Amino acid sequence: MKEFIKEIHSMIDPSWLQEHTINLYRLARKQTFSAYHQEADYVYGLLQEEGFESQLLEFPADGKTTYQDKCSPIGWDVTTMRLTVLSGVQDYEGKAIADYETEPLSAVKHSVSTPAEGLVAKVVTEAQMKAGEDVRGAFVLLDQDTRPCQAAVRMLLDLGAYGWISDYLENPNETPDCVSWLNAGTEHNAWHVQADDRDFISFQITPRDGFALRAACQKREVKVHALSDGRRHESTIHAVTALLPGEDDREVWVVSHLYEPLIDDNSNGVIGSIQMLKALRELADQRKICLKYSVRLVFASEYYGTAAVAEYFGGDLSEKTIGAINTDGLLSSIDKSVYKELVAIPAPDFGKGHAGNILMRLVCDEFVKIFPEYHIKHEKRTTCGDDCFLGDPTIGLPVMWVYYGNRGYHHNSYQSEDKFDVKSLAEHVALCAELLRCMVAFGEEEVEAILPYAVALAKQAVTEALEVETRPGTDEAARKKFICEREISRIEGLALWGNADSIKGALRDVEFSPAEGGTCEAAQHPTEQQPTEDPGKEEYRGENRTWFGYAERFVFGRIHRGFPHDLVKRPFAQRVEMPGSILYDTISDVLCRMDGKKNLQQLLTEVEWDQGIVFDEKTIRKYLYTCIMLAESGYLSIDVKDPVTVQDMADALAQLGVKKGDTLLVHSSLSGLGYLPEGPGMVIEALKQAVGEEGTFLMPAFGQPYIMFEGEVNKSYIFRPYDTRSDGALRDKGIWTGGIPQAMLKYPGIVRSGHYTHEWVAWGKEAETCVRGHGKMDAPTGATSPLARALERNGSVVFLGCSVGSNTFIHHVETLLNHRSVAPGVMKYLDENGEPHTGFFAQQMPGYRSFYQGLDSEYYRDAVKRGLKIDKVSFGMATLYRMELRQVYDITMEMLTENPDRIL
Repeated sequence: MKEFIKEIHSMIDPSWLQEHTINLYRLARKQTFSAYHQEADYVYGLLQEEGFESQLLEFPADGKTTYQDKCSPIGWDVTTMRLTVLSGVQDYEGKAIADYETEPLSAVKHSVSTPAEGLVAKVVTEAQMKAGEDVRGAFVLLDQDTRPCQAAVRMLLDLGAYGWISDYLENPNETPDCVSWLNAGTEHNAWHVQADDRDFISFQITPRDGFALRAACQKREVKVHALSDGRRHESTIHAVTALLPGEDDREVWVVSHLYEPLIDDNSNGVIGSIQMLKALRELADQRKICLKYSVRLVFASEYYGTAAVAEYFGGDLSEKTIGAINTDGLLSSIDKSVYKELVAIPAPDFGKGHAGNILMRLVCDEFVKIFPEYHIKHEKRTTCGDDCFLGDPTIGLPVMWVYYGNRGYHHNSYQSEDKFDVKSLAEHVALCAELLRCMVAFGEEEVEAILPYAVALAKQAVTEALEVETRPGTDEAARKKFICEREISRIEGLALWGNADSIKGALRDVEFSPAEGGTCEAAQHPTEQQPTEDPGKEEYRGENRTWFGYAERFVFGRIHRGFPHDLVKRPFAQRVEMPGSILYDTISDVLCRMDGKKNLQQLLTEVEWDQGIVFDEKTIRKYLYTCIMLAESGYLSIDVKDPVTVQDMADALAQLGVKKGDTLLVHSSLSGLGYLPEGPGMVIEALKQAVGEEGTFLMPAFGQPYIMFEGEVNKSYIFRPYDTRSDGALRDKGIWTGGIPQAMLKYPGIVRSGHYTHEWVAWGKEAETCVRGHGKMDAPTGATSPLARALERNGSVVFLGCSVGSNTFIHHVETLLNHRSVAPGVMKYLDENGEPHTGFFAQQMPGYRSFYQGLDSEYYRDAVKRGLKIDKVSFGMATLYRMELRQVYDITMEMLTENPDRIL
């Protein structure tokens, strides 16, 4: 093996490697789809010139066509994009701070065109935008640490900006005169702009220029001139593949991506992979190796194009392939090569051991003997990130990856061609080429020789895994069996190249044979444990219940190939961000293990044992609701044990003390209640049934239109002016009080108060009476508020799935007494013509206070001592609470009258 590494390294022509890497990089720098076509043609022509059997595949770039839930980008081209400072920035007048012609990365892909003469606009900082400044017809200068994507982009476009200016950089102090490369400025989790994305014109600038611009904006008006001929259009995007046939039709894939404009990402991977194939063919021609399996090079856009290629070859690759190598992140930068740090990530092998992981470890060990200046870190956790997503069992191609470490300059224009280090690239290519040789040309004798190494490696892995702290109540026999079977299956996988009987013989002698006892499927854990977290926090679960225990009720199955990512099955406006974008979070491991048979608790247990972790309750809750969302969207099947019904909830409300004809103030948390098969409408129907035709219930539908709140500028990305237009673009986009009030806003027969900051939505006989008379600019919790009307009707406040700390009614007493905690507030609203206005509240509702912590807060402890009765009943994953408003009013008034300075 060591000799092969040396020989392959000697075969590499540095000048050939450098020439073609830089040529490809220069095309990628342009970022346009015209340039993308040139890139693909260049690689296809190079493969043909080198004599390889190759294909040029074409896929739509229409922003609509989807492969494995990855929606293709829409085409884009540009020749001119420039941003020039006109006034307001000292020493910058007339200076172009972004110019596509001199630095293509300064133009954000998919920016649209200006009028032919360009446009003049003011610059508003992100902080000023959040403070309520009008950004219509302006460019928003984002904060230096704001990535221009998702929430930030959505907010500024909602508010009418042309687009943004960003000086975001991962290392701004080290490279203040460089710009970051932005793959796409999208409003959602997608990697590319799609047909439904809104228009924008946006620029990337350097941190140095961003500092000057931001400082000037804080003192005076800054104006810029923007010029762009960018255009979105339906186009095509290509992938290139090449095949080196072996004796067996099954293939090992080598995957690199085109269309990224950085010297080390990933033109070097594409050209380096072709060099690997050349070396392998030369060894075969010299009869130094026998190609047992075939090799396929796959060059496409990262993740999205790779998914399209996978579908082109059938989608399910498990029978066609035996493994893959990812050549993203090859070392070829002078700055990064100083450290010589590589990271080796094993291929995912979910219950089906991948022997390639043993070969990768062995190759890396031999490589550092030849090149001792390198350090290779071996990760224990696999990844399904980027092109390693092919390892998802629904696709079935486990991918190994050895890439450079995290030091250096990532996605940064500093990584230009004058920083190219061909020596390091040649060394890294030699390592990957030897791994490829082992994957396609290993023989029985070589397998025999490495069996002791493989067994020792497995023993070490088992020993280390069993030393990890586990969840209380773990079945240790089952855990040991699970870990041992994982390691044994990897060694058994060497039968791809060796004698299966010899491998079985070696395994008979090992000392880590599975212990007698349970299996992972039968693993027993306590399903109900006393909560250890503060019950007043958002993740509150109810008494004596855990999300880990609750997970046992759910069985999910995969009904869609590939990871859900762009969520194209959901309406565009309802596409949400998932944990770690699915790819970069352990939820990917959970999805990979779904078989429609194991419940979620068993899947979590497998991942915990495999990765040596213990999920906390908040993470389990997040994963559960992500899976529920994916099931509701059509990506997963779902089977739930004993699902709740509307009648169950109505019965629970009755047990809580709710009677026909009652008036209720309702605080709620949809996720806190557990799974509701029919969604938030179940809660509304249960409330209607509980109070009857004579009753009434109200929910807060509070927004975030604040400029100033409790003396602080609002910094939330969900800031939205209150839009008074019934069909206004911002109508209800700023609601933050939960999914149930949002559902109620669309419910038949509801009445809205129309208050600018603290709107209530009501249903029932007295709904109109409860919300009428609360002026749009009245004190939110004052004498005219729905809170006062509910008190007049001797109503109750109930808490469904949330903590009692959300008791807005307490603020009513504070407001009536003009308590010192009641502070002024400033907000923004839009009139019927969409024009912005500023409003002022002399008595704004107070913000965060200690009583938000729950029943054990000082307020509730004191209130209970004074006679406050709190009814409670268990339901789903929560404890429901009810309090009589008159009691809350009298006791709170008593507290504050006794001690006017008391802060609740």
